[in-house]
Parts: sequence; C-alpha cells; structure tokens
Amino acid sequence: MAALVSVLLGASAGYYIGMPFSFIGDDMTSIISNQMTETLFGPYVSLPSFDFIEYLSNNAMVSMNLGISGIVIGLPPMLGLAFNGVVVGFVYGVLPADVATVFLVTHGVFEFAGFIIAGGAGIKLGVRLMNRYVDVNQAIEETIRVILASQVLIFIAALLEAFVTPIAASILI
Repeated sequence: MAALVSVLLGASAGYYIGMPFSFIGDDMTSIISNQMTETLFGPYVSLPSFDFIEYLSNNAMVSMNLGISGIVIGLPPMLGLAFNGVVVGFVYGVLPADVATVFLVTHGVFEFAGFIIAGGAGIKLGVRLMNRYVDVNQAIEETIRVILASQVLIFIAALLEAFVTPIAASILI
C-alpha cells in the first residue's frame, strides 16, 4: 500500500509541476509529427529488438534497485517510486492527455505494476529489518524472490514498449 501511495503522490506532484509547461496543443503535436517522418521502417525509428534489450535491462535494474534498496529502512524504494510517479505525472501535465496515454499506457501498466511490486517488497524488507528478531537472510531471500517474479511484468512491458508503443503512437500522431 505504501508503494502505491508513493507512486500516486509522485504522479500528483509531477502533474502539478508540469501543468504550467503545457504548451503543446493539438496544432503543435501535428507540426512535430509531420517533422518526424524519417523512420527506419514502418513506425520504428530504430531497431525494436535493440530497443527491447535496452528497455528490459534498464527497467530490470530499476526494479531490482527498488527492491534491494529497501535494506535501508525502506525509504529508498518509496522515494524511487515517488520519482517515477513524478515523471509520469509530469508527462501527463505537459502533453495532451491522449498523446500521453498512448505513449505511457501501452506498456506502463505492466512496467509500473512490476515497479510497485518490487518497491513494495523493498519497503517490506526495510520494515522487517527494523525488527531485530527477524532472520535477515530469509527476509532478503523473500525479497529477491518477489523481485524476480516482478521481472515477468518488466519483460512484458519491454516487449510492448519496443514493438507496440511505436505503432500505437504512429496511429495517433
């Protein structure tokens, strides 16, 4: 629950930070999309297989950091989740809602679910380690298992981000 609250608070803050910079309207979006006609093939600007590897490795590291950093009293996962929420909120504050939704929702549902699960495991690890009668090795092992399980969602998100999001964005824009 603390993980979800951290993301929601961060998203709210990011939205209110980004709203004053919301100068990109429908006219500006069409101008930008008309200038972005140079693609590699179809809607792809680069090779989606390389993008998939980049997205997977980056997001897998982020989710592992969110979980393992919970060893420091659970505070770093909460801050990391809040920061990711700020970024999403900022994107929604600056871009028109339909454009932001196409870019974020196609893969973000799985990605943020993976982040929230890994961050929640990190927060739980931090809370458990505050109790001096807990088996530290068992607590860390359980956290690592949850983090590894969240990697399935990160894998799905990377596939969608590399292969589906460019198609959805090209249809909208």
